Order: sequence, then C-alpha cells, then structure tokens
Amino acid sequence: MPFPQFSNLPIELRLEIWRKCLPNRVVELDIPVAHIIALDADQADYCCGSAHTGRFNRRPPVISRVCRESRMVALEHVDLLPDGTVLSQDDVPYFGTSMGIEDWVDKRRDVLHINYNEAYDVDNPRGGGDLVRFWFSEATRRARDASLTVYLFASLPWEPDHLDMFRNQSLILCLRIVSIHAPLQPALDSGLFGLLGDARVVLVDATDAERKEQYREFWEAQGMGHVTDSHPARFFAEFCQQDDDAWVREAVEEMEIQWMLEQWSASRDRIADADAVWSKMPTGNEDWPEQAQNWQNYVPNREHWWVKATLDSKPKLRPMAMFRLCTQRCPRKQ
Repeated sequence: MPFPQFSNLPIELRLEIWRKCLPNRVVELDIPVAHIIALDADQADYCCGSAHTGRFNRRPPVISRVCRESRMVALEHVDLLPDGTVLSQDDVPYFGTSMGIEDWVDKRRDVLHINYNEAYDVDNPRGGGDLVRFWFSEATRRARDASLTVYLFASLPWEPDHLDMFRNQSLILCLRIVSIHAPLQPALDSGLFGLLGDARVVLVDATDAERKEQYREFWEAQGMGHVTDSHPARFFAEFCQQDDDAWVREAVEEMEIQWMLEQWSASRDRIADADAVWSKMPTGNEDWPEQAQNWQNYVPNREHWWVKATLDSKPKLRPMAMFRLCTQRCPRKQ
C-alpha cells in the first residue's frame, strides 16, 4: 500500500521504520545436501537440494535497494570487504558445496550457519586453515550468532583447539531442517519469512510449539500436501506435538554427554579418579568414549568435581529448527 506521506515524517521515525523492515537472516557458508534435510535414510534422495534458497538468502536485503536513505540503514551494521578485495583460496578454506564467504552479513541481525556434508573433510580442508575455526571466527567477528547442524557437532574431530574454542560459548544447534514448498505471495502475506520475503531461511526455537504451529498451519494451507511433499508432513507429525519436547532434550543431552566424553578422553590421564566421573559407564571397551552412538551408556556423576567444572564450561547449546521457503515446487519434478 503506497504511503506518500512517508517522506514528510521526521527522519528519526523514517530510519526506525526502515530498520523494522530489515530481516533476521541465516547466512550459510555451504549448501545443505539431501542427507541433512532427510529425516532418515528413506528420504535421502529428497529432491530439494536447497541451493537456490541459500543463495537467495545471501543477497542484500530488499530495503538496501529502495533509496539512499534505506541503504544507509541497511549498511549500519554490515562490514563489507574493502573495494577491490578478492579472497583467494589461501584466505578461505575450501569445502565441498561451498558458497564462499559472504560480503553482506549484518552483525546485529544475521546468523552465520554451516551445514555438514560428508563430501568435505572437516579435519583437513583444502585451501589452508581449519574450516570449523574459520566459520566460528567469522561468526564471532561479523554475525550475531554462530549456528551449526547437530550432524556437524556430532562429527567434529574434537581436537584440543576445538574443545578450547567452544568452551563457554553460545552456539545455535540446528536439530532439523525443513523445506516448505509454497508460492511466494502467501509467504509474503504470512510474515513468516521476513516482512519483505527476504528471509527465506529462518531458525525457530525447537521448543516453541506456538511458533512451529504457525509454520505447520502455513504449510497446511499453502503447501503441496502430505502425499506430494512428505518431508514436512512427517516433520510436523513427529516433532511438533504440543508440549512434546522430549526429542529436543534428548538431542541436547546427547551432544552434552559427547562433549563430556571428549573432554574426559583428552584429560583422563590427569584425573586421579577418572572412572569416578561416571555413575554408569561401559566396561571392557576402552575405545567407546570416542563413539557418540554410545552416549546413552554414560551417566555423569554430577557430584564429582570434574563433572561440575566441565558442565560449567560446556558450550551453551540453543536447539533450533530451520524452516526454508522454496518457491520452485520441487516435489513435482520427481
């Protein structure tokens, strides 16, 4: 709706209105692949690769192209690379399905996210440097938050540098990724993907039943249906039950126990009563601490001094679900 009186408003009010139009975006360093989006192996060939959605979400926000005043507001907390700067392969670690480092990241609003892809080697990425360290350094310097998938967190090599880097840090832990296929106009009208539709990848608190219900209702009304687009149908059926946060608590607990196992494995020789760290632990297999799938076999002794200190310094994991708007109607291409 046109508002011809806008230019007559006090400049302070105009600037605040422009700021309200800015999206809170998820800027991805890499493209999510099918096995991340799939809820299980049966959906690993899920047809929406999400590359186009991720690239769209990396563009400068809509208001940056309206007028000089709006662009000034959009640039307030964006640290652009100097004119003429070209990042070489030596500057940025290479990894499979990379989209490269993004110029436009808003320090106050944007989250810098990294997915997990078996095609790249987290231990030794080509091009110099450590991929995980690079992502976290860029997120700390240029973004509001750092986000990674639960798959990447579970597969980290957990070298001493990684343990030190994440200690006492706040991390967004993306537990599920859901692509919603729907037309653009209803998405704009819903406001669920930014006021101007330029936040097509969003993170939602995994325990926020009301917010997840809004996305479910949008998908029910505008999506492609349970049969055609079974992936979101299954997600909403299994993980969006009212007051059912058990799956969230279990996922976070698993990652916290894995963190403790890695810390314990790295320092057990320096703990006089190392086995007393656990109230319950496996017997007869010394390699199990490195196997995350056995986390259920470990129960920490929360009265032990080492456990208390380790839990106090563990990463603060904030579980989220990622919703992606795809307007290309991908399931019909099957």
